[in-house]
Amino acid sequence: MFRELPHLPEPLYLGALAAVIAFLIQIPYPVPGFTFLQIDLAEIVDVLAFLLFGPAVGLLTTLIHYLVLNFLPTASPIFGPLLKLFGVTSMLLGMCWDTEFTLGS
Repeated sequence: MFRELPHLPEPLYLGALAAVIAFLIQIPYPVPGFTFLQIDLAEIVDVLAFLLFGPAVGLLTTLIHYLVLNFLPTASPIFGPLLKLFGVTSMLLGMCWDTEFTLGS
């Protein structure tokens, strides 16, 4: 009666979810002089993927998030998503490095 959906890897679902959240939920962050700042809740999905499934899935989710953001209309089409990729990747690598050295000792 119902067909089973094909099993796709978790990073694909989580990366797409992060991109949808980034597109739909944009909350302005009112700081005088910095009107361009916004809170981006999509990074929560990237961090949760990292914490729940490990560093490889977290980084792959971030990469899929970046690739999907390149197809969404933004103020700076290539530069903005690339900076977001660098920022989230450096945060995840820092979390990975910190976890390795704190739990390993």
